[in-house]
Amino acid sequence: DEEGMQPLRKQLLDSALHYYEEFAQQQTDDPAVLAELAATHYRIAMTQLASESPNWVEPYQASLEILERLVDDGGQMPVWADSTAGIFTYHRVGSVPFDNPKTALAVLERGGRVFSKLVAANPTAVGLKHDLAASHFMAGNIYQNTRQPMSAVDRFQKAKQIWESLLDAGQASP
Repeated sequence: DEEGMQPLRKQLLDSALHYYEEFAQQQTDDPAVLAELAATHYRIAMTQLASESPNWVEPYQASLEILERLVDDGGQMPVWADSTAGIFTYHRVGSVPFDNPKTALAVLERGGRVFSKLVAANPTAVGLKHDLAASHFMAGNIYQNTRQPMSAVDRFQKAKQIWESLLDAGQASP
């Protein structure tokens, strides 16, 4: 965040959020469109995080519901899942905002389970591995902020192990 650029950053994030929210209103049974809807909900959640808003939980949950449906229907993901960056890369290091830590942690723990299943079904999908690591990292952040150090360390170590394995394989995010 460069000095004086915060208003422009907020305007760009708000614009992206509006676009994603409009796309997320679609209804379909097509697996390719469902996968893109899941990605859109996930991007809404990550855009909310980038805006330091605790409103990321609901769209993250919506993304997981669709991803679980895709896993139950065979688990094959489209091209975006194999990209290095995953659905959306959360680059900001800092505190994960939340209103209710219990709810936020439940959603992130569910995210860890869902992305673990997706990684198992799609072992070459580097992007899904990044998303799994991000889920662990965000949970660790909330555990840390709610003074649960053992759980925080566990989640941070899981994220670190995934990211280190990607680095060792030359598959780190650019």
